[in-house]
Amino acid sequence: MSSFTDEPEYEISPDGRTATITHGFEFHLGHKNSGDYVAVLAGQTTDGLTMPAWAEPLFRRFAPRWSCIKAVMVHDQLCKDRFYIDQTHYGTAVDYQIDQKTIDGIFLEALLVSKINPIRAHVYYCLVRIYQDYTAFKRWAMDF
Repeated sequence: MSSFTDEPEYEISPDGRTATITHGFEFHLGHKNSGDYVAVLAGQTTDGLTMPAWAEPLFRRFAPRWSCIKAVMVHDQLCKDRFYIDQTHYGTAVDYQIDQKTIDGIFLEALLVSKINPIRAHVYYCLVRIYQDYTAFKRWAMDF
């Protein structure tokens, strides 16, 4: 089962809209010592659990911005880098490029490892997928 190495340390900005990681951590994918992991480095900023403006009135009470912060930081790091690290190849680190759907699947896994209620985790995951599809559609529509 996937696991986190440490509890993250972060500072929330004075306006409450972003947080900066002050102590990084790793999220190991798959079984223990698999060699696959996402490194969340100190200095990364996150806007927490964000959602489209239309979803705010419906879901914000259900999904506070700083809930499940570890999973959110893993998702943000993956969205930024688009790869995870695999050290099983003869002790050398290999970056594996991944697509958005895989990134969102890792987010769901990180939510479940964080001991978030499974129903809530799946709702968060579905909202992320809807948001990704919505922004992809907007980009596609702007090309016309």
